[in-house]
Amino acid sequence: MLKPGDHIYIYRYSPILYTHHGIVIESNKKSILVAHPIKSGSYATFMITDLNVFIGDLRYCTPFDIYDITNFNAFQELKTVIAQNPLHLIHIKKHKNMLPRNMIVENALNFVRSKKEYCLFTNNCEIFAEYCCTGESQIVSHQVIDNIKKYATGNSIIHNINTFVIDSLSEFLFQSDK
Repeated sequence: MLKPGDHIYIYRYSPILYTHHGIVIESNKKSILVAHPIKSGSYATFMITDLNVFIGDLRYCTPFDIYDITNFNAFQELKTVIAQNPLHLIHIKKHKNMLPRNMIVENALNFVRSKKEYCLFTNNCEIFAEYCCTGESQIVSHQVIDNIKKYATGNSIIHNINTFVIDSLSEFLFQSDK
């Protein structure tokens, strides 16, 4: 059973592999509430929702194209398993310098109340959950930088420009970590 203060994440595939992070706020036999960003129109905002909203559309939680007829039975099977126990998709992240659970929950609630703007690079779900659990703010999401490096490919001048920009951005953003 998930506990309040757990840093949870789920794998998503859309169109690249990434993880979506949240903080468990409340967990009882009736429901599990999670603080995390939710896309609303063209932007995202941090909210508290039911676990099922956190998990989201199962199409993005599966490493195969559900529209591929050969995978249709596998997707139906996955839906049945998850309907019985959605926790099969959830992972819990541990931290070295983890705050007490009540402080993690309070950090998450304060963050949601503050209505801070979501930003993929500097204020995303990973950064939010890390902050809630440790009290330390990351400057940039390592997951985002890693994915940009992984998927910015090609054999043209654009590739060279992308590599230069990404490496420069990484060096600039991570120099304050030293």
